[in-house]
Amino acid sequence: MNFRQFAFRNVKRNARAYSAYFLSSTFAVTIFFVYAMFIFHPDMTSGVGKTTALAMEAAEYIIFFLAFLFVLYSISSFLKARKKEFGILTMHGAKASQINKLIIWENMIIGTASLLAGIGSGSLLAKGFFLLSAKMLEMKRLPLYLPWKAIGLTSVAFLGLFIVISFLSLLMVRKKRVLELLLGTNQPKSEPTTSIFLSLLSVFCLAGVIYFMKQEMDRLKLIIILLLGVIGTYFLFSQLSVLVIRLLKKNRLFFWRKTNLIWLSEMAYKMKDNARMFFMVTILTTFACTFAGVVLAYEQQNAESFTNNPFAFKYYANGGPEDKWKAEVAKIDKELNQVGLKFEKIMISNVSVGFKDSYHTVLKESDYNQLMRVDKSEKIRSLKNDEAVIVTSPEKDMEVMSKKLKQLKQLSLKEGNLQLSVVEQKESRLVFPTGVLVVSDATYQTLKKVALKANPEDHEGLEVNYFVPDWPRERLPNASSAEVKMGLKFKEEMESKRESGEWTGALLARAPEYFLSKQATQMYMFIGIFIAAVFAVSIASFLHFKFYTDLNQDQRIYHGLSKIGLSPKEMIRASTIQIASLFFIPIVVAGLQSVVGLSTLNHILQFTTLYTPVLTAIGFFFALQFIFFLIVRMLYLRQLKRVMV
Repeated sequence: MNFRQFAFRNVKRNARAYSAYFLSSTFAVTIFFVYAMFIFHPDMTSGVGKTTALAMEAAEYIIFFLAFLFVLYSISSFLKARKKEFGILTMHGAKASQINKLIIWENMIIGTASLLAGIGSGSLLAKGFFLLSAKMLEMKRLPLYLPWKAIGLTSVAFLGLFIVISFLSLLMVRKKRVLELLLGTNQPKSEPTTSIFLSLLSVFCLAGVIYFMKQEMDRLKLIIILLLGVIGTYFLFSQLSVLVIRLLKKNRLFFWRKTNLIWLSEMAYKMKDNARMFFMVTILTTFACTFAGVVLAYEQQNAESFTNNPFAFKYYANGGPEDKWKAEVAKIDKELNQVGLKFEKIMISNVSVGFKDSYHTVLKESDYNQLMRVDKSEKIRSLKNDEAVIVTSPEKDMEVMSKKLKQLKQLSLKEGNLQLSVVEQKESRLVFPTGVLVVSDATYQTLKKVALKANPEDHEGLEVNYFVPDWPRERLPNASSAEVKMGLKFKEEMESKRESGEWTGALLARAPEYFLSKQATQMYMFIGIFIAAVFAVSIASFLHFKFYTDLNQDQRIYHGLSKIGLSPKEMIRASTIQIASLFFIPIVVAGLQSVVGLSTLNHILQFTTLYTPVLTAIGFFFALQFIFFLIVRMLYLRQLKRVMV
């Protein structure tokens, strides 16, 4: 029997011991392959923009990175459980080079089998994944296809990964003495050490994050916040948590109460051993929750933009030839009439007038009141010729501009003697985001003459608003909506004219704008949910492997404690607290970091509501973790119950 056969038979005979590592690797390959099939699907590659395609590609890299960590942690736990076996082989004369060769051959055998099994299971799951993704993205069904590109990418990526992992795994057993290998996971652990200085540094770093977030934000402060957050989080798990547990142990009233002695005695070791994993999980979960929250907030804002706009179409003449824009407006009228839709057409004029403080867009009182009538909002009372009303946008990103406009009390023309008194201030989403002045119709005509005389090259703006009662704004459209189809048709025709060099106006069609934005956010959300699910499974698996590695030692501890009177109920309580702590502490810390970071992010993005979407994302992560917690707890307790007296 040569060495290759020895490695193969070793894997075959110890199939049960190798199964956890094999299944973990197969899962990683399956997830990567299914997603590769999705992004390389002909209907996907031809139906998405460059930005979305880049996001999908970036997600594949993230999945591969998670797969690498997942497989690396799996082999780490697997090798720890096999230290005793390596010790026995060493005692029987196996050289270090032969042990290394055995590990490499076993890894490649399991890796190749995992690759084949992963591609096979991925092919079986692909149809269901395509159906689910098409439904979430509101696309037509994605048919199955021969995924040579996905197979090639998966094979190259994971063969390379297993080769790298094979050599990295050698570092985990190198320079181990025979006694250490024979003891395996039974080796006594020294008391975890902690540094008061580094523990305080963690507190100061996290406090520094809160301090800088209250300051005026710029790029340098943002970098400082990220660095302080990363450093503070790392030392929170590796130093501060151990220090807190040590202080709790010194509190006899707490430490000696019921089963606290049992679970708290082991917590310091578990926190120290898993500090890097907790740190990684917390940072990645924070970014994932924040990203998901931002996407949800953007989708919510997109829906609000649609429901706040009563007009299906807004056509802007942009100072073009009268016969040209009238022909385009007539075409829109004709299309609406042909499908039997009733509509109201509201034409709004505006002009940019130079006042001493700045230039302002001016509307007629009658035009503004027409807009308010359709919007069912309050109209402006009849204005005198020397009066004006300031109307600003309620949007948060226009807050600075709106605040500046609201400070105006008197307005004087740059050229001429006309003065206007601001008698009222209003807010409306139907006017220009930069805000407008509303004046009487007579004053508007006067201001128009002054403005066009001062700037002969300038022109009066014209906006044609189409209100279609059969297309209510309360009903959000989808891909099959007539409003979306007609709006896309108009926009494509105008774009075609523009590309051929013909003059054309501008059209704002609310339904296509909403639907295309929704489609992009749904794609990002789909990618985010998929990665989050993979990430959550990875975290649960990491912890499961950790418990699996320590299982023999924990079984001996609880077996001994049961002999001196520990009841199964007390064992369940102590174990549940330990498992829950390892599962939920990183999620709770990540949730707090996400919520605290919102003030900075909202200052930059100017969303109207960001807390609810981010809390929804955190809740989603927490729910996934809770499900996996119940599964791991059930499997772990089942093993411990077997050794109870």
